[in-house]
Formats: sequence, structure tokens, C-alpha cells
Amino acid sequence: MRRRVFILGGLLSFCSYFTGFSQRIELSPILIERIRYLTIFLEEMKSNKLEGVPFSYCEKVVDYFSEIELRERNLFGVQQDLSIRGANFENNFVYLNGAKVNDPQTGHFSLQIPLTEFDLEKVTIDGSSLQVAFHLKKPQREGIQLKSSWGQHSLWEEAFSINFPLKEIKNRISFEHKISSGSKQDTDFKLHNLVYYALLNEEENNWEFLFGWQKKDFGADSFYSSFYPHQEEHTDQKFFQLKTEMGIHSFSFSNNLYFRHHRDKFVLNRHDPSFYTNFHTTYVWGDEFLFKIFSGLDFLTGIFKEKITSTRLGRHSRIKKELTFRFTPQLRSNLLSQLDLSLLHCQGYGLNHSFSSRWEYSIGDASKIGLSVHRLLRYPSFTELYYFSPVNRGNTSLEEEKIYSLEFSFSHKVEKNIFTKLSIFFRKHKDAIDWVKNNLSSPWEAKNLGKLEVEGGGFTLKINPWGEKLRSIRFSYTYLHSPKASYSYSKYVFDSLQHKFVSQWKLSLFGWNLNLLGKFNKPYRRNSYVLWDLKLEKNFFSNLKFFIEGTNIFNQNYYEMVEIKGNSRWYKIGVKVNF
Repeated sequence: MRRRVFILGGLLSFCSYFTGFSQRIELSPILIERIRYLTIFLEEMKSNKLEGVPFSYCEKVVDYFSEIELRERNLFGVQQDLSIRGANFENNFVYLNGAKVNDPQTGHFSLQIPLTEFDLEKVTIDGSSLQVAFHLKKPQREGIQLKSSWGQHSLWEEAFSINFPLKEIKNRISFEHKISSGSKQDTDFKLHNLVYYALLNEEENNWEFLFGWQKKDFGADSFYSSFYPHQEEHTDQKFFQLKTEMGIHSFSFSNNLYFRHHRDKFVLNRHDPSFYTNFHTTYVWGDEFLFKIFSGLDFLTGIFKEKITSTRLGRHSRIKKELTFRFTPQLRSNLLSQLDLSLLHCQGYGLNHSFSSRWEYSIGDASKIGLSVHRLLRYPSFTELYYFSPVNRGNTSLEEEKIYSLEFSFSHKVEKNIFTKLSIFFRKHKDAIDWVKNNLSSPWEAKNLGKLEVEGGGFTLKINPWGEKLRSIRFSYTYLHSPKASYSYSKYVFDSLQHKFVSQWKLSLFGWNLNLLGKFNKPYRRNSYVLWDLKLEKNFFSNLKFFIEGTNIFNQNYYEMVEIKGNSRWYKIGVKVNF
């Protein structure tokens, strides 16, 4: 039955191209932007909402979506794993300003985004295609922002952002530094982010340049194994991107050229570095082209290269190529659709394909119905292929993972005050990849598990504005159901949340703004737990803001993984100044 739905969705979208005409819709060349106008499938948090949310680093924002599980090895952006609708951290697709920044060594590094909070415009989640995208604020001709904060465990944060012009080019430089002794032994950290973003607009031609640098030095107590509590890690990332958009009448062209360089030094015992130390360096090159031939038809092509040099994994590289045809017909003013048909070639895996079909039907001005169907591909990471140690064994015979997803959505709004959304989704993994074993004493082995099916649903309710004191309320809930593990021990795939409920309360009391966020999490194999975060802020004068932030304010004791304990309560205070 599901196979018929997949085929029917693709045929309907393909045929609609020949039976209808579409209006011109300006699209960006990046993958997440190309479906941005089909809003029913997206969850997002924009800059006007981000300002009051208690987040200490850009990636933290995704944790306030119920379909996301964010596993933080430590706070403030030290390291975190991403899971969208129960998919493990290797199965998600992460985009920065339109460039795919997944790390080919390991998904543990895919959510290391070299941005400061001054650079973030919004975060977009597309659960049906397992995508999360970080969008940049456009630089302005002028403006300065300064921020400094202090907190428990010798925490000190400082950051600034400067906007300035160079003739017709708008520029922004942002810098961020964080340091702490850590909430427990061997969790100290020192973090740096530096961002330069330049933008030139010339009638139908646009140019963008982005440089991001991120450096992290931190104690990694039990990050990867509870048997080694004195781990230490050092990462250094550089990201370069040049984007161009040009248009002549009905034809337009855009190019997205980027390079990501990531270095990782891992020390198993920081008190005896000679015992076990690994060095890994990865390189990712990407060049994507988008041609808008005429309204309703786009042509995309891309070439990508991934390379690793490692003391543990050796030296390896692979080249990926992609060719995509996109149809965006609009049969009626209230019916939007999009079909992407892609051919993909990965060195060592041969030719394959993926597709995406999306439909959105508006019922008046208040309601929408949506249907999306996807076939996605995920190639094994270099760690899954080549990592060998006494306790972990890679597998060079791994097949690529095929992911099929189906989603039905319905949304309704009452004027501008109340918004509701209901989603039901199904996902099937073929040749799912995980680290497994049948005996406790055996080493972990990377294997294709065969078929894995996940089904679930979600609900969102937003009420805004509510009143003078209670400004807004937001509730979201996601339920997941997946089968039992086929092996006695599974490292990642079968360890996910079954229930997640998020509540957000915005209040205004005596001139203070309070944002309170609660998260109820119930994993499959572990006890449930509730975490509360808050941000309390007050404006003094027109450009000075004082704030207090707290995470896990009730100091809930919980485990993020079977053997890895979660983070304890952490408070900080600070000031922010705008010029």
C-alpha cells in the first residue's frame, strides 16, 4: 500500500507539470530554500522569537522543537548530537546558508556550526526530509552589538558584532569567546567563533561571501565511553563560501561554492596523552549550480568531494555527483506542488536516485492540507567504514542507507492569534546502519540491519497574543514508534525518544520579560525526565539589556544515553548593548 502511495505521489506531481501553469517564484539555490514556500511541512524559529529564547549557542535552538532530540555532551555548544524524528545523528542533513555541512568522518561533528547568535536569522526544520537549516542575517550598513555574561563554574562569555560598509558592499564581523571550568571534573572548555559575512546586491545580481572559524578545546568526560572519564578533545573548523545569483529576463543562474576544513585531536586519557591519541582531518568541497530555465522548471547540478587523513582511519576520499530536475507547477491559486527527481553517483557505490514530491492545498485563508513523499540516501561515514579498535570495528562492505518517508499534515489558524498543526508520518529505512553486537563482551560492529520502520505523529498549538501579562503560549508534541532491535545491543538506532512534549510560556511582569521553556522526554529504554529552561530580561534605556538565563533550573537528574549522565543546573547573568 505504501509503495502505491509513493508511486502515485510522484506520478501526480510529474503529470501536473504538463497540465498547469505556475507563477514565477524566486528560489535560492540551496536545498532547504527550494521548498520554503510549501510552509506546512516546515517548523521554524525566526530572529524575533530567538531574541527571548534561553539559548547559549546557535545549535541549542533546535532543542525547542518537539520532533528534535538534542543530546548535549556538555552545554554552551561544546558538542551535541542531532536526531530528527528518531533518526540517529548520522541520518540527518545539516545546512549552513545553503551548504551541506555534514561531517564525513562522523555525525558527532555535523552540528558544529561556526556562527554567533548575532549571525543567526532563523532555524528551519523539515522533519519529512530530515533537514535542519541555519539561515544568516543579512549584514547592515552600520550597527554594533556587544554582549558579556558570567555564570556558575567560572563561566565567562564575551561577544561582539560590527556591521560596516565598504563602498556598495555590506559587511559584518562577529566574534564569540566562552570559557569555563566545567560543572564536573574533565568538562572544562574554551570555545571560539569568528564570522565574516559580506553581501553585494546589484539589481538582478547578488554576491555573498562567508567565512566561519570555530575552535574548541574541552574535557570530554565519558563523551564516547564511560570506561574512560578523562577524555579530551580539540577541534578546529574553517568554512568558506561564495554564492552568486544572476538573472536575465526569465533565465536565472546561481552558484554555491564552498569548502569545509575540520581538524580533530582526540585524547583518550588527558593525564596520559601517549596512551592513546588520534588525529583526524577532513576536507569537504562543494560546487552547486541552479539554472531556472523558465517558470516552473529548474535544473540543478552539483559535484562534491570528501577526504580524510587520519592516524586511525587512514587516508580516503570519495567524489559525489548530483543531477536534479525540479518541477514547481501551480495548478490553481490554492494548490502548490513540487517534484524533485535526482540522479546521484557516489564513488564506490555507483549510480542511484532520490526523489521528493510535495503538495499543499489551501482551504480558504485559514486551513492547509499537505502531503509529502521522499526517497533519501545516506552514505556510510568514514568512521563506519574504516574505524578499527579493540572495541569498535568498521565495515568496508556497508551499503548506502535508503530512507523512504511519507507525511500527511493539516494546519489551521484563527485570525492571527491561534495556530494549530497536526502531522502523521511514516518512515522506512532499508539497509539501516548501526553499531551492534549480540554479546556484552564482543566489540561493536558497524552493520546494515535490513529494514526499519518508524511511524508517529505530532501536534502544535500556538496562541499569540494572549494578554498583557501572559504574552503567548506554545505547545508541541511528537510521538514515535519503532520496532524492537534485531540485535541484543544497539548503540544508536534503537535508543531514541518515544515521547517529547515542549511548552513555552512568555510573560511580562513589572517591566521584565520572562520566557519559560519546559521539555518532557520519554526515551524507549530509559526513565522519563522533565527539563525547564528560562530567560529573564529587562531593557534599560533604549540600547541596554540585562538578562538572567538558566538551564535545567530544577536540577533534574537524568541520562542522555544509557551510561552518559545529563547536564546539571547552570545559571548565568549578562548584559547586551546595541549601538
